[in-house]
Amino acid sequence: MSANPGALRLLRLLRTVRLLNTRTLKKLFTTLVLCLPALSNVLALLLLLFTVFAVAGVSMFGEAPRGANITSYANFEHFGWAMLTLFRCATGEDW
Repeated sequence: MSANPGALRLLRLLRTVRLLNTRTLKKLFTTLVLCLPALSNVLALLLLLFTVFAVAGVSMFGEAPRGANITSYANFEHFGWAMLTLFRCATGEDW
């Protein structure tokens, strides 16, 4: 008779949830929940800055010819591509 794999996964999950009963993790989780409103303000400010720079990039670099660094996925031809390009620059990703 073999054990149900779903039941074993549930038991592993419940074991990690049990860790939340410790004082330190409760304090960390409470701090995280209390910081969410301030984090939303920071994200709203970043979105506003990205929007301003995307509009400026489209107006200044929208007609730039494609080359080695200006590709079909990294350009300022349209607002959407400008936002994605700015996100790539901000995160340091190359996807």
